[in-house]
Formats: sequence, C-alpha cells, structure tokens
Amino acid sequence: MSSTLTIPINRRALRRMAGARSYERGEGYAAIGRIGALSEHDGTITAKVHASPENRVTLWVEDEGLESSCTCRVGANGAFCKHCVAVGLVWLEQGSKGGGAPKVPGRPAVTMEDVRQYLAGQDKNALVDILLEQAMDDDRLRRRFLMKAAKREKDHAEDSLASYKCQVEPTLNRKNDEAYGKALGLLRRIHLLMGRLGRSCEFPRYLESARSAHKPKRNFMKLLERAKWS
Repeated sequence: MSSTLTIPINRRALRRMAGARSYERGEGYAAIGRIGALSEHDGTITAKVHASPENRVTLWVEDEGLESSCTCRVGANGAFCKHCVAVGLVWLEQGSKGGGAPKVPGRPAVTMEDVRQYLAGQDKNALVDILLEQAMDDDRLRRRFLMKAAKREKDHAEDSLASYKCQVEPTLNRKNDEAYGKALGLLRRIHLLMGRLGRSCEFPRYLESARSAHKPKRNFMKLLERAKWS
C-alpha cells in the first residue's frame, strides 16, 4: 500500500467503479452527512457510514488503483458499494479543492498512531473502562467480548468474577433501562461464579451493597425486586 492516497480520482471514476445506482445512493449518503470523520493510518483512509446498520469503509491505493473494503453485505463480496462511494465523495470534497489529485483529507491533527501512543500510556483500568464504554455502544464488539469472557469464565473463574464486578458500576452509571438489564445479567454471572467457587455466602452482601449504592435508580430497583437468585 502507498503511504498516501494520491491517485487521480473523480466522480466519474467513482460512478464507473460502483455503477449508476450505487453511485447515486452513495451520493445521497454523502449529501445528508452520513459519513463520520475520515482518518488516516498506515496508508489507508477509514470512515464510518452512519446507516442501519453502521458500516465501516476503508480505502487505499494498490497497484496504482483505488481499492476498498466495506463491512456491508455488498462490500463483503468485494464490490465497490454505495458506502465506499460516499466516503470517496467526502474524500474528494475535503482533499481536492485545489483541483489536483486528492490527498489525505486535511491530514487530521490526530492520527491513529497518536491514538496508539495515547493508549500505550494508559493504565490497565483506564483501558478497561474505554473498552467497556465502547462495547456498550457496539453490539458486535460486545458479543465478541462476551464470547471471550465465557471461555475465560470456564478456565479462569476467579479472574472472570473480578472482571464482571468491575463492569457493574460503569454499566449502571449509564442510567438507562437497557444498561440496567445488562447490569442484572452481570449480577447473575457473579452469583453463578460465586457459587461455583464455593463463595455463595458472599453474594447477599455484594448484592445489598449494589442495591444501597444505586437505590435512586428506581427501574433498576424494580428489576432487583423481581429477580430470582435460586
């Protein structure tokens, strides 16, 4: 891959790559602001397209041509989809105002390398909080973490118990019914693991501490009242 996107590209080329219908739909996405911030890392441009579901587009240069990938069904089959068109159009708008070949749009002040360095300087607890917050908003990431946690739970019950405990507080602090349901699920895992580890007597005290700390959350209290722990 090239380190920058500098090949000549224009609307006509995007239309040719995608086809008229996909081009027009991508043009509509770009026009109504569905494209998130473009970022550059290791010679690629990436952006999220805020649709239902959300999709992630990557553009890069290979063999002097524009290559692409998208997480949508069409893009997964190797096609240059409407989402790729939309990101390409935003790239053109931001990067080719001078009439020449488009470059990395605006060379963002913060790149993914800056993000990597920032994360490398954080302590473990801060990174856990960042990942948990992201997983709460990203169903795919959350499912991935849950699968890994389930495997770890089987092999490392004590570590999994500590991990679930750490998740309860930030989950409840989101203060919505979906989060309360997820917190109840975490409490059920904690209850199960304490039983597996021969520490069932600790759970009533733990549950009461959670109840006392979050008593103002009435909907969460209702969930606890209806919960059965046997």
